[in-house]
Amino acid sequence: MSIVDQNLPQTISQLTDLIDDLPDGPQRDELIRQQRVLGRQLQTLINRNVREDTSRYLAATAALEKTNAALVSARADIRKVAETITAVAQAVEAIAALAASL
Repeated sequence: MSIVDQNLPQTISQLTDLIDDLPDGPQRDELIRQQRVLGRQLQTLINRNVREDTSRYLAATAALEKTNAALVSARADIRKVAETITAVAQAVEAIAALAASL
C-alpha cells in the first residue's frame, strides 16, 4: 500500500497537470481552490509527526490513491472532470481529518 507522504505530492502534481489542461471556467477554478487547500494540508502534515498506523492515515492514503487514479483518468478523458472534482474533495476531507487528528 502506498503512503500519504508519497500520494499527496503526486495528487497535487497530477492536479496541476489537469488544471493546465483545462480552459478557464468554474471547474478549473474549483480544482485550483482544492489544490491550494491540499498544499496547505501538506505543509501541516510535514510540520507534524504522523503515525502511519491510524485509521485516519489509512483512510487518507486510500482517498489519495483513488484521487490519483481519477486525475489520470480525467487527463485521458476530459469529460471525467466532474468525477475527479468529487474524488479530490473526498481526499481533501480525508487529509483534513488526518491533519486535525495530529
